[in-house]
Amino acid sequence: MEVEVAHPEHAILTWRDFLIHMGTVCLGLLLALGLEQSVEALHHHHQRLQLEEDLRAEAERNVAILQQHLDVNIPNMLSDRAQLVALRSTPVRNGFVDLTLPAPKVVGPHGMTAPERNVFPVAKSSGAIALLPEAEAQAYARVDFEAEEDGKMVDQIRSSSSGLSEFELASGSRLQPGTTLHLTSAQRDQLVALLARHAEGLWALLARDNQYMNDCKGIVSGIRDVDTLNRYRGAQPFVVPDIVPR
Repeated sequence: MEVEVAHPEHAILTWRDFLIHMGTVCLGLLLALGLEQSVEALHHHHQRLQLEEDLRAEAERNVAILQQHLDVNIPNMLSDRAQLVALRSTPVRNGFVDLTLPAPKVVGPHGMTAPERNVFPVAKSSGAIALLPEAEAQAYARVDFEAEEDGKMVDQIRSSSSGLSEFELASGSRLQPGTTLHLTSAQRDQLVALLARHAEGLWALLARDNQYMNDCKGIVSGIRDVDTLNRYRGAQPFVVPDIVPR
């Protein structure tokens, strides 16, 4: 902000005139600096409110997305588990295992989108995250950590799903509920290992989705510090079934 210092209208002849002129200049400079700081503080306040609203809105959208993930993948995990039980319990006859893959008890909706993860990383890279109090920034950082870990687990699920697809191609079998399989003992053992890896990966992803969703719910409800967010998450139900059949 540029400040133009006005020249005195009359010549300065006495110390009194000089002191009055300098006092006027200093007062003008202080007022100008105060106004500049007030405008900047108001601008930062607006930026902070907008950032908080963007983070809250993204969390609200992710609650719906993650709930859909749970609705889809819990039946998928239960299906994997039922298929594992059937494969392990079917006896080998004449060197082969013949069984029909059980159908899931609950069929979830199809089609999923990835959770959004845009606002916090952009605010962090731009420095805008410094507008937030430290405790509040830590709460959003915890939610972003859940988002990052969730993405890593999705990559692991893709890897285990590729293993099942490779088994289908190699064995000529379709791993669809209701399909009858004709496998050698070695193929059965291989499929058991692949399904166990996939089921465990799904459980880990679902557990992370559950935590991530509860953190997002906390942000939507107005929580702005990590300690309160931890207590809130601890009080929420864990909806993912145990991976080990009871």
